[in-house]
Amino acid sequence: MDDMTSHSPQDSPTWPPAPIPAQPPSPGHPSGAAYPGVPQPYGPQDASRDVVDRVWTVMSNTKRRGDWVVPERIVLPVALGDVYVDLREARLTAPITTIEVQGLMGEVKIVVPESVRVECSGSAIVGEFHDVPSEQLPAPGAGAPVVRVVGAMIMGQVRVFRTADAVGEGGYAIDGMAGWRAKRRRRKGGRGIAN
Repeated sequence: MDDMTSHSPQDSPTWPPAPIPAQPPSPGHPSGAAYPGVPQPYGPQDASRDVVDRVWTVMSNTKRRGDWVVPERIVLPVALGDVYVDLREARLTAPITTIEVQGLMGEVKIVVPESVRVECSGSAIVGEFHDVPSEQLPAPGAGAPVVRVVGAMIMGQVRVFRTADAVGEGGYAIDGMAGWRAKRRRRKGGRGIAN
């Protein structure tokens, strides 16, 4: 073998190649700025990672709750499963957060705090897709963040709750058994004070 064929790229004087410098996002790019007051979850070189999050739920349960960073867009493909998305303690990264449901025979429950505006415009075939009327909560201000729920559900339901209750304190429909127990404790406490 001659010298020309025995060289590998690592033997080249220009190996390894120089790293490509990271380009900052352009001002018009949706990941260029976070929602005011909310830190970016990733560095500038990974800014595109927090724009879309796809969460598959097939014959299983998925829960997103507590203190977590919400991307600008969440896509929820659901088949024969249950999804629970709680935004009451979450940190939004955009003024408009879109949650797209692509469901077949599933149940999706989305809970947002009272400070968030809800726009629900999905479709249902032999099922439900709607926001549950809030318990006489005042409408959020014009500059409030928006959670937009879109998509479709076939033979299942998508419900969006807007509530002032803390996590675990909402009604049974919102927080399940924990909410039912909290409501029962409040009723018992009220009776004790009145007597």
